[in-house]
Amino acid sequence: MLHRGPTLSNIRKLLAPYVPEAEIIDHARQLREAGLIPAGKPGRGGAGSARLEARQAALLLIALMCQGPTIGIAAETVRVGAFKLRDRVSWIQEEPIGRYFHKPLDLSTAPTFADFIEQSINMARAGTETLPPTVVVGQGVAFDQAQAQIPLEKGGGSWLFRPDQPGRARPPIMTERAIAGSLIAEIAELFGPVPPLDVSPELAALVEAAITVRAPEPERRDVS
Repeated sequence: MLHRGPTLSNIRKLLAPYVPEAEIIDHARQLREAGLIPAGKPGRGGAGSARLEARQAALLLIALMCQGPTIGIAAETVRVGAFKLRDRVSWIQEEPIGRYFHKPLDLSTAPTFADFIEQSINMARAGTETLPPTVVVGQGVAFDQAQAQIPLEKGGGSWLFRPDQPGRARPPIMTERAIAGSLIAEIAELFGPVPPLDVSPELAALVEAAITVRAPEPERRDVS
């Protein structure tokens, strides 16, 4: 049974069915040593575990999605968390097959990947969306790119997050690691509800702007 509150112990228990526990413990330790999440106190059954803010929970999720060498995971978490929202990708159904269209997003202040996950947690707490987007880093997504899947009721497709400058060469990522929107919603429940006014209006507006951008219409070529 979970103790109440967004403690590291509670979040670890929610993640345990999907991520090896040893990996959660190792990554949390590295984030704690880097000062990215707080240290807790000993307590039976996790009662003394560190309480996380939504931003700190977002960083933990990003750390667990950053695969490859585990050494230096804190620095990689900060790097991937700083990726900025750049594009919206939509699937255009055509005959005989469909294709993807990329639409660059012209946002005055693009939210980062960490901003986006933090905002998804807070929006779920405020009840302003039915389910947070699933977020992905891994196979099929370039190492210097992260992705958030857009719900079908919002038009489907995905948002792409990339850094200002490409990172250093790294070993290939052999497996995809996604954090499902349903799991983010479960983590949000640990924090308890917040009034919608407590959700950052600036970031909410940016996310809404990204949602409403549509992919361009496919170019029609006269083949007659």
